[in-house]
Amino acid sequence: MIMPAKKEGVESLIRRVLPLSGVKLYHVQITGGQVRVLIDKEQGVTIDDCVRVSRSIERSLKEKMGDNFPFDLEVSSPGIDRPLFTEEHFRAAAGKPVRVKLFAPREGKRVYEGTLHIGSEGRIALVADKNKITLSYGEIATASLISPRTRSVNRNVR
Repeated sequence: MIMPAKKEGVESLIRRVLPLSGVKLYHVQITGGQVRVLIDKEQGVTIDDCVRVSRSIERSLKEKMGDNFPFDLEVSSPGIDRPLFTEEHFRAAAGKPVRVKLFAPREGKRVYEGTLHIGSEGRIALVADKNKITLSYGEIATASLISPRTRSVNRNVR
């Protein structure tokens, strides 16, 4: 398990290494002994990018923390159905279809899908079938884009 002080050191190191790799950090998640790094770049992330960045991060972590640092490192793209973690991610997704899961049900529902609109004061709105729901970021457990492919697959399953 990664201790809090080490966790901060790992994230800081990753933030310093990535710009040198030609990619931008989308999100880093550290839980237990797992370090998951999502990277992005304008032209799209390739497998070669992930391998290169993974090796660079591993090398830097070993230099800084030694070989006794137990962790599993995963480097990947956020993908087409990318998760939304920050207000910046939500702003970039404005006008696109999203799926939002709430911590607690609202009007008997925990999952909402619709076109994302950014509101003021830490709020978003989802519009679907002429219905609008306004949510605060604090109500949202998870959120992600919905690609056209995912949307058609989900329609066929329901």
